[in-house]
Amino acid sequence: MSRRYLDSLTTRLMLTFVLVMLTTLVAAGGLAYWFLRTQLENETWGKVAAQISYLITTRQGPVIALIGGAILVVLASAVLGGFTASRMTQPLSRLNEAALDISSGNLEKPVPIPEIPYEISALATAFEVSRRNMRQAIEDLSRAKAWAETLIQSVVEGIVTINEQGSITSFSDGAEQITGWRRSEVLMQPIDEIFKLPGSGTFTRQISAVGVMHQVGILNRYGQEITLAVTGARMRSPESAETQTALVLRNITDEEAAQQLRSYFLANISHEFRTPLAALNASVELLLEELHDLSRDEITELLESVHYSLIALQTLIDNLLESTSIEAGHFRIHSRPTQVKSVIGEAIRVMKPLLERRDQALWLQQPDHIPTIKADPTRLTQVLVNLLSNASKYSSMGDQIVLQVELPVPNMLRISVADQGPGVPTEDQGNLFRRFVRLDERGKAQYGVGLGLSVVKAIVEEHGGYVGLDEREGGGSIFWFEIPMDGELL
Repeated sequence: MSRRYLDSLTTRLMLTFVLVMLTTLVAAGGLAYWFLRTQLENETWGKVAAQISYLITTRQGPVIALIGGAILVVLASAVLGGFTASRMTQPLSRLNEAALDISSGNLEKPVPIPEIPYEISALATAFEVSRRNMRQAIEDLSRAKAWAETLIQSVVEGIVTINEQGSITSFSDGAEQITGWRRSEVLMQPIDEIFKLPGSGTFTRQISAVGVMHQVGILNRYGQEITLAVTGARMRSPESAETQTALVLRNITDEEAAQQLRSYFLANISHEFRTPLAALNASVELLLEELHDLSRDEITELLESVHYSLIALQTLIDNLLESTSIEAGHFRIHSRPTQVKSVIGEAIRVMKPLLERRDQALWLQQPDHIPTIKADPTRLTQVLVNLLSNASKYSSMGDQIVLQVELPVPNMLRISVADQGPGVPTEDQGNLFRRFVRLDERGKAQYGVGLGLSVVKAIVEEHGGYVGLDEREGGGSIFWFEIPMDGELL
């Protein structure tokens, strides 16, 4: 209902009142005429003329008063009609403004409800009920949309949608975490340019069949190869008739590696056992067969080889047992007051044959007074043996290894082992403390039977500490750990 229409309605109502009053006056005049005509029929024309002359001369004032009263009545009727029309049109005008607010999307402002007239009040009440229902429905839809978006973003798996042209139209938080790409970087970009394969071919060709899980290897944003389990489904966008494809991505890189290691582990572990066992067997056979012909130095060398082989086997078995215990969730430590110097001495005693065999010198740096710590001495010795063994393995023959004990802050003990090996690339440092990861000869992280550093991490964290890796100035790496201390100075 427009403003022009309301003004027109007001004008028509006022004219109607004026016409009503004019009609009333005309009827009154007609009645007066009939009365006079009746009187004239009963009188003579002379008497009538005299009476008319008398009326004109003596009754002129009342007639004028009558005419003025009629005019006042007409004006009062017009004013009353205008007031009545205004009372009717004002609620309609406010109702019209409320309707315009609703149509523009403003559902917060309530609809004014007049008390009279009843019809407009009922119409305004219906408008107000509709406004409340619409606002409630929109709020419910907004909450449902927000919940759905939160649910999608909280899913660990990545969710990506692509249109018919193969461009990315949505990219969830899970997809960002899996691939390393940001949503703002990939929206409306061809998915084949974002999800590149290590070899030839395109990503979309690998997932051409929908409703089937595909295993696809891609390069993430940083060029690292990851394995994805991809499931696709067709869907039609509610905003258009275009059909899009929704992809659910799950990072199975670790799972795939674990499956490969199930067979690789047995072959590798047999090699790990076979080497020290073969050396042990050869040394024992020589001792048994040629003991009387061997010199004291030769016997000592063979016994050292036996000792070295046993140390290697013991370290491997300890790490396997610890790794199994950690995986099963049964790993525990038994803390008691422990002398750090005793732990260090035991680790050096165990590693001495290996270091001498490789002609590697161990340089120990420690303060004169080291507080006692509350720790598991057996497990702490295992930590040092694993770090020293790792340093010896990746250092060249004749290199020097530094074992340093520090007290960087009160109530904290820091022990580090520095080697002169090839070092560890920055992008691979975070993987070294994972199970089944070790360095190859070029210092590159690769999957294997590497359990030592993962066991080190588990033991240290169980003591309430943490591990780390720094680059050594001049080449090599520094593996370190820190654990809290307790007790008096020794």
